Amino acid sequence: MSNPNSTDEELEEATPEGLAGAYRTPVVSPESASARTRAPSRMLSALAALSAARDLEGSRDLAQRAAEARTDERARELEQRRCLRAAAIEAIVAGDWSTAQTSILRAIALGEARPVDDRTQWATDLAIGATTLRAFGKFATSEETFRQAAHHTDGELDPSTPALVVHDLAVLLIHAGRLPAARRLLEAASARCTDDADAMRLRHALAECSLEEGDLVSAEWHLAITLRGRAALLGDQHPLHAATVATSGRLQLLRGELTLAERTLRSALDVLHAQGGVDATFAQTLLTLALVLAQADRKTVAVQLVDDAKSTLAKYYRAEHPALCRALRVEETIARTQGKLREADAARDRRRAIEDAWAITPPL
Repeated sequence: MSNPNSTDEELEEATPEGLAGAYRTPVVSPESASARTRAPSRMLSALAALSAARDLEGSRDLAQRAAEARTDERARELEQRRCLRAAAIEAIVAGDWSTAQTSILRAIALGEARPVDDRTQWATDLAIGATTLRAFGKFATSEETFRQAAHHTDGELDPSTPALVVHDLAVLLIHAGRLPAARRLLEAASARCTDDADAMRLRHALAECSLEEGDLVSAEWHLAITLRGRAALLGDQHPLHAATVATSGRLQLLRGELTLAERTLRSALDVLHAQGGVDATFAQTLLTLALVLAQADRKTVAVQLVDDAKSTLAKYYRAEHPALCRALRVEETIARTQGKLREADAARDRRRAIEDAWAITPPL
């Protein structure tokens, strides 16, 4: 126990128990009383400071735990969006557009609060949503959504926009017959593209745009680069390389090289069927082959190919979609060469109805 007559220095070094004992001493001198009055005051200040430090440390610990919880929640949300995106893509490949739209709308809803956190994923989700809208015939809404994904207005394109989004918006414009707008978009994206796979995707779309414009020289140049690039990157048995080969077959048809075109298209169909199954690209390649056979006076087989292509496209898109316009144009052409004017007129009228509904400008 501390001595009531301890000096200031001794009291400052005393323990709390010692101080408590000192206050129980019945007789004290004025000097010692003054010392004891100062000592507990300093100790209380020290204890208060210690308590405040512990409170601050506790607050920091709580803040850290809250931050970790937010990080975990964000990670779970990103994983959920990734799974929903994958489900939507899988449904699109299977032609199940209703499931695709439901899945991607849920992903978009999850990311809506933080679209700038991951610009690429947000744009990708919007682009997939726009693709489903296009499949259901909602052209205007689809284009608006694509432009939102691309941050695109006339003459302006966000540099961070993924190449896939730019490509899909350009393809939509090509389907709508708005070829100059599609070309400007593709050329702007190609000029700053640094990824080889993305560059090939954009260049292939430029080749298709050139074919629609009737510019065969430009189409051949873009296709030659794309064929070499995709063969080196993916191999000649990849569906994307086969799609480029199919576009080359279309170029050969337009040049009147029927035998070469048939051989090219059949090789593309073999790869597409083996690797990607029967999908929209396969159906479009069937239509090109049907035109080749029709010009070679093998119209019976050509008609069957057109029917197969129309059936595939109808299942894949589940709507009067612009992709059907080309099938109907091929059907009309073959029917007229056969003298089946009523069938030709029916195909023409149906095609025009789709073009009117989608505000499509027919290609040259």
